[in-house]
Amino acid sequence: MTAPPRPRPPRAAPRPRLARRLAPWLLPLAFWAGPAWADGRAQALALLEGTPRFSQGDPSPPANAPWWDTIPDPALQQLIQQALSENNDLLASWSRVEQARARTVTGRAALLPVVTFDASATAAPRDSLGFQFGLNRSTPTVPGAATEPAAEEEPSELFWNGSAKFNATWNIDLWGRNINTFVASRHDKAAAEGDRDAAAIALATNVAAAWYDVVLAQARLSLLRRQVEVNERMLELVQLRYEGAQTSGLDVLQQRQQLASAQALVPAVEQGVQRSQARLALLLGRDPTTASADLRPGDALPELPPAPSLGKPADLLRTRPELVTAIAQADAATARKKSATKVLLPTVGLNANAGWQGNDISEEWTSQEVWGFGGSVSVPLFAGGRNLGGIGDSRAGEAIATHTLRQRVLSAVQEVEDALLAEQQATAELKALTSLTEAAQLAFEDSRDRYGRGLVNYTTVLQALTVYQSAELQALNARRSLIGARINLHDALGGAWPQALRVAPEEPR
Repeated sequence: MTAPPRPRPPRAAPRPRLARRLAPWLLPLAFWAGPAWADGRAQALALLEGTPRFSQGDPSPPANAPWWDTIPDPALQQLIQQALSENNDLLASWSRVEQARARTVTGRAALLPVVTFDASATAAPRDSLGFQFGLNRSTPTVPGAATEPAAEEEPSELFWNGSAKFNATWNIDLWGRNINTFVASRHDKAAAEGDRDAAAIALATNVAAAWYDVVLAQARLSLLRRQVEVNERMLELVQLRYEGAQTSGLDVLQQRQQLASAQALVPAVEQGVQRSQARLALLLGRDPTTASADLRPGDALPELPPAPSLGKPADLLRTRPELVTAIAQADAATARKKSATKVLLPTVGLNANAGWQGNDISEEWTSQEVWGFGGSVSVPLFAGGRNLGGIGDSRAGEAIATHTLRQRVLSAVQEVEDALLAEQQATAELKALTSLTEAAQLAFEDSRDRYGRGLVNYTTVLQALTVYQSAELQALNARRSLIGARINLHDALGGAWPQALRVAPEEPR
């Protein structure tokens, strides 16, 4: 009786010596180059921790409605809405957003398998079948056999060979390199959206500025024409007194000089109206040479509403599209750095195919089903420094984006502060010039009446008239400066209203 065979102990699994040796190097590298978490906004918030509010103004949350709705000017509201739908630069920014969105699709495609259907067919002379084996019609098939004289060859026939297969390949993203690239493309899309919103805010600012330049030019033209009429009436008064031997001819000449000076200002202001209209037409997407006739406003600048709510400096990260873009660009640079670092890790791929192939070598078409699958591993060993150069490039790009973000945040806060100071200064100047204009008007009217009664000389009247008309022009310019300061304040604060532009304007046909 033979003893039963002793059971063999289970064989130990083979130890992956190469993987075990590489693990201490690859795993820390994989974790160090892990997922690209968005931290641009956190950096910006940390930069603003020491600035809880602006130096002046209402710190309540800013309004989300468009700022131009607060100005009692329906024409301005209509022009801005038209520009937002027809300006070519803004339409181009919409196209750049669509381009960035398409690139995110490209980035996502790297995470998915690629399936193709490939078909091929080739034809060759049938006589060439045995050439690769050293056989032809003049070569005996049996060694030592006599070679028969070759018969007269006929035109060789063709044989066909073809295949049709479904092929699938998938590069497995073990370390998340393609994920980081996809994340970077999504941040690029967010940056493109920020650029589009910034273009919309800048367009609204430029349209408002151009519109009130047109209004100012028209108001200056009306004011100069009224001043010309005042000078003409004053010349009539001086002429009457001269004819009555109550004044000298020098007074008449001086008043004629004053009238000519006022008249000389009119052509330049008329040309200024046309230039402002042409600039506004260009912003509206119109032909500047033909559309200016429809842009004839009144000659009164509107009264400004109370100052808007400023919110906190941290609110600029939401309302300033330039900062949204800078944050997205910093996050994209971080993701690209991580993706570039992971190029040092191995890549794993899978492939499979299934289909048919056939030929007619035996003068009859034969085919069979074929299939197969497999995998691949690629370990980068030497690339001439290309990978290390790419890592250095991406690190520098991340540093550039980070410093750019910090500088833009500080500049945004400073722009709000500058706009507040500019409006404060414009308000004080307008108040002072308004008082000066009122006092100069009273002084001119009183001196004119006294001159008519012979109580003062003409020099007193001329001086009062010059001060009054100069003060009128300065007060008009100061009112436009105040409106410009308010527009710049809204521009510095940004706004959430561009985020409501969800649908792109229709492209012109």
